Amino acid sequence: MKRGELLDALSRFADLEEIVTKLDAAADVVRQDRQRSMLGTIAEFLESWPGDDEGFSRIIVRQTNNIVLTRRCLDPSLATKDLVEGAYCTITMSGTLSPAEMFADLLGIPASSRITKEYPSPFPAQNRLALAVPRTTTKFSQRSDAQYKSIAEYCARLTNQIPGCCAVFFPSYQIRDAVKNVFSQLSQKTLFLEQPNMTKEQKVDFLERFKDYKDAGAVLLAVASAVQQAIRYKRPLHVLTLPLCFFLYHFLHGIGVLWGLLRLLTGTASVQKIAEPWPGAGRKRAWTK
Repeated sequence: MKRGELLDALSRFADLEEIVTKLDAAADVVRQDRQRSMLGTIAEFLESWPGDDEGFSRIIVRQTNNIVLTRRCLDPSLATKDLVEGAYCTITMSGTLSPAEMFADLLGIPASSRITKEYPSPFPAQNRLALAVPRTTTKFSQRSDAQYKSIAEYCARLTNQIPGCCAVFFPSYQIRDAVKNVFSQLSQKTLFLEQPNMTKEQKVDFLERFKDYKDAGAVLLAVASAVQQAIRYKRPLHVLTLPLCFFLYHFLHGIGVLWGLLRLLTGTASVQKIAEPWPGAGRKRAWTK
């Protein structure tokens, strides 16, 4: 969709600036009783609509009962380039984008002032087999009992055929528990359920009991991030160095926050020199007086 098409349609009712002003005023009234107003969101969208086309895409989609109109930024460097160049130093990481130079280019980090480093997987190649099942998904809009049942059936078929212990990781406990209801009826192995309120010591003991089933076979259903916390720091060196590292991290972070607030108060912060984070973002900035 072209920029002028929406502007021409709106001009039949009122000037764009007048529409935005009225929506902002109505949104302020709503916010007196609620924390958020969708009228304000519409005002921000209309205000950004006349912005530049470079790096953006205007999309109109017809759904079952609605027509959805969006203006999407396709170039993240429009939002990050000035902030990165204004910072003393930044550390950026990605577990999916490769090569690292492309990741840096997407963020607008100049080639002359960046150091990139890529780390290989710590797991042997012969131990890694990546498979995708296109018939299943955990996408929010497609979550349903039928989808959970399908995931459970595939997981049960795999784990029943694999000797020894297997671990199945989920993005959340809600999905894990929904899949477990069907999986527990299909699985031929002992089932281990990681619980959200476990202490680190309980998790370590829990994993050791799970490992004891390496011959008989068992299946662990867990949330990946929770289990990582239990197995990440087990060496004596970690016990000696981590407390000091955590202290230094929080101490330096606190110094950085105070320094940032001081620069904001004195008007010398890099963000205060930017009229907008990207063209057409709108006139409301958190740092404006």
